[in-house]
Formats: sequence, structure tokens, C-alpha cells
Amino acid sequence: MSLKQVQFIEEDLKKLFSKAGISKLNHLKKTNVCITGGSGFVGTWILELINFLNVHHKFETTVTVIDRDFEKLKKNSPHLSESTAFKLQRTDIRYLVELPRETNYIIHCAGSPDNRTHAINPVDVMSTCSAGTECILKATDRLSDLRMFANLTSCLVYGNFNTISKPVKESDLLLVNNELSPYIAGKIYSEVLTSAYRQQYRTPSIVIRPFTFIGPHQTLTSPWALNNFIHDAIKGTTIKVLGTGKTVRSFLYGADVAYQVLTLVLNGESGATYNLGNSEAFELADVAKMVTESFVSPKEILYVGGHANADKVNFMVPDTSFVESKFSLKPVFSTAEAIKRSIEWYTL
Repeated sequence: MSLKQVQFIEEDLKKLFSKAGISKLNHLKKTNVCITGGSGFVGTWILELINFLNVHHKFETTVTVIDRDFEKLKKNSPHLSESTAFKLQRTDIRYLVELPRETNYIIHCAGSPDNRTHAINPVDVMSTCSAGTECILKATDRLSDLRMFANLTSCLVYGNFNTISKPVKESDLLLVNNELSPYIAGKIYSEVLTSAYRQQYRTPSIVIRPFTFIGPHQTLTSPWALNNFIHDAIKGTTIKVLGTGKTVRSFLYGADVAYQVLTLVLNGESGATYNLGNSEAFELADVAKMVTESFVSPKEILYVGGHANADKVNFMVPDTSFVESKFSLKPVFSTAEAIKRSIEWYTL
């Protein structure tokens, strides 16, 4: 990552805090955080935000970052990997034995949402979700001042979004006409296990269900529509939209993701489940137009056939009224701005 890209993210965080304020994160000061899957998109953005608070607001927060591989983090974000406040612990979460005893907050992000990985190595994917969560929950027994364990699972636990036509609430039933994949089954198991530890061992915990994100630190070759649109546009090739473009999605910008996760971790109620996403919904045809409008030269959009269900309307959008009413959480970055900022960062 270039110096310009580092400064770009800092500008994002300055805007974030100028609009959202810092008061919701005050409990983070002088605490010890553990993040699993810490070199992924969510983990990296949380590190960016904590680093910003440490540098500009003297939060003095330390983080133990647990992951199987830190090469990407070291290569792309040396300002994070080399921070004295961040300790990198290279560990497969499934074999984790203990955590630093001074840990106050755990943010469990381990587990890839990439469906290509799910298809190639389903056993590894499922065991990371299930055995990995069990190992880290067992390790909480030795912590004397654990204040919250946050399990980031997936919006996919809600079921088949081809059968859903409105934003989903946290209270909606799971597994509606859903074909269980190892990833989804593993995430559901991890949610139930988190609840069981709370009931039996009084482990303070919340579940956070992420929806769709966009922003710096994502890989443009990931198999998600908006990433592909941006990738095609930057390369100067035709933007390809699968089917008719009627699929509905919403996107939360990385800076908002990190801010909302930390707000929920610090202020959430043990036993609660929270959606993490943007309720501002768009058809993918309109998303593709937003991408092309972010460039000086217009890009061609091509609608192409896909699998048998390509024209089925897939509506994957969260109902965020619960977190909005309870924590006054709303995205600082609009969808159009998130797309524009992402493109600007990738082209620096």
C-alpha cells in the first residue's frame, strides 16, 4: 500500500469521526483487544481505526492479532503490522490454546466468506467456523476481565435470499428453504455454541451478522458483484452484470464497518444479535451505473446470461432499525460515496 493510500484511509477516518463522534468508543481506551482473522477485510479496518485513535486521540489500546498468515498485512499495511501497539500471533484458530490474560474484548472474525474457498476446501472451512470458535471460547475461561466476546458470523444464516423479498431482521427465523453449505452450517453452529457458553459459563457475548461490504483492503478479484464491476472498469473492459441486474444488494463502507463493530462490542448487550450492514438497497444494474459514473470516461455495461437462476431476484439486505434505534448507528458514507472512494483508493 502506497503512502497516498495510507493517507487516503486516514482522511476517511477523520470524516467518520467528524460525523459520528468518538464518545461511543470511549470504553476502548487503555484496553486490550484480541482479533481473530485479523488480516482480513474487517480485521484490517478495525486495526486502521484503532491505530488512528491511538495516534490522534491517545487511546493506548493494544491488540493481539491472530491469523494463519500475515504476509498480506505485512506487505499491504506495514504501518499496522509494525505498530508497537499490535502484536501479531501466527496461529491456526483451531489449535489455539490460550489468549493473553489481560484480554478485555475478543472480536472473532476468523473464516473466509469467499465461496470459492467453500467449494475447494469445505472441511477446512467448516472446522474453522466450528472447532475454531470452540477453541477460542475455551480460552476465555482463563481471562479474568473479559468484557465481551463478539462472534462475527454471516448474513447467510438467514437462509436462501431467493425466497426473501424484504430486509431481514435479527429476529427472523433462520434456514428458510436453505441448502446448508459447510460454511453456513459452521456459522450457525458457532452462534449456538456462543450462546451455550454464555448460558453455562456466563461468557459475555454477542453475535454480529455481516452483510455486504466495500472499500479499501478488499481484493477486487473476490467473487462479488461490486468488486467485479470496479475491477472491470479499472481495467478498461466492459462491466459485466449477470442476468438482468435485478438482484438487490446493499453495501457498507470499510470505515463504517469498523466503527459499527467496535460500537457493538463496547456497548452491546450480552446475548443479543445484531445486523451489520447498510439498509440502503440497490439493484445491481443501478450499482453498475454508479461505478461507471465514477469515471470520467463512461464504461460499457453488458448483461450476460449465467446459471439457471440468474434472473431470480435475490434480495440480500439487512433491516438495521434495531442498531439504529439502540445505538444511533447509521452509515457515514453513502453507497455512491463508498463506491467512489473505493475506486479512488484502488487507482492511487
